[in-house]
Amino acid sequence: MLADAVAGPSVTQMESTLGDLRSGLGKLEGESDSCGNAAGGGDEAAFAGALTPFRASAAGEMARLNEVAAETRVAAG
Repeated sequence: MLADAVAGPSVTQMESTLGDLRSGLGKLEGESDSCGNAAGGGDEAAFAGALTPFRASAAGEMARLNEVAAETRVAAG
């Protein structure tokens, strides 16, 4: 049990977590697009505008995580 804790998460666990993050980012992008396309602007458009910097940052971090995950797969293989 201690050896498992020291070894850290498995590649399978990493892939599962990355899948969850990709799904969450996709939902964020969809909601942001829906709010940004709302007729008449208002609160929804303002919310979408406020999400824009976070969305860009999250997409960049996801790209970085995908690169690290690819390197991890190679190293683990």
